[in-house]
Amino acid sequence: MPVSYTPVYIEKFDQPEVGRSVLLPKQGALIEQMDPPETRIVLHREDYLDDYAEYEVNHEKIVKDRGRVGETRFTQYIRPAEFDAYYEAQENLLLLRTNVDTARDFIKTANDRLVSFKARAYEVDFPQLVERIDRISGAWFREIPDRFLSSLGIFGSNVNRSDQYKYYVKEGEVSSLMFDYSLDGQWTVLVGRFGNMVIYDKLNSRRVELKLVYSLFKDVVSPASILKDGGG
Repeated sequence: MPVSYTPVYIEKFDQPEVGRSVLLPKQGALIEQMDPPETRIVLHREDYLDDYAEYEVNHEKIVKDRGRVGETRFTQYIRPAEFDAYYEAQENLLLLRTNVDTARDFIKTANDRLVSFKARAYEVDFPQLVERIDRISGAWFREIPDRFLSSLGIFGSNVNRSDQYKYYVKEGEVSSLMFDYSLDGQWTVLVGRFGNMVIYDKLNSRRVELKLVYSLFKDVVSPASILKDGGG
């Protein structure tokens, strides 16, 4: 199963002691009879891998959607998410092992509600990213000139050399690129517009996975990215 990481640049983070947690201050519930959403950050190990500290994040997000439980109707609900995070203090780098939407909501929430935390999001410059990739095997586009489609993916060997790719680069907006990345083997990866990285191959361990993600970030993503305030 593919795994996703989202990188975050940390400007301020007062780390808790091992086993201790940071609980973000609650905001008022948006629905009557609903407890406010919670976000909790727990430090597991300070020396998980090299200079990386390992955290567990429990993040609750308000989702606006209609539904009913018994006789009670609702227009929004709380969706919980639990994921691991890895922090390298020397490089101000936090890697969130979750999908990009959850990661960005967590960063926005932490920035808004935790005085001891300040982070900035990465945003990829795709023309620069393309220069660092030997061969692109897939590309997703958004904001395309088709009223029946909100996004479009094209795939193939050296897809960036195709006329279709060149047309949608001009008329739409690239949202992610898929390619092979080499590090002690060859791995199929995807990089999205917020620097989020998806690894499609199964790796032997979490440590091997983290080393691959860090290498991909340093070699390809970071040099082709700029920093943006906030996360949402």
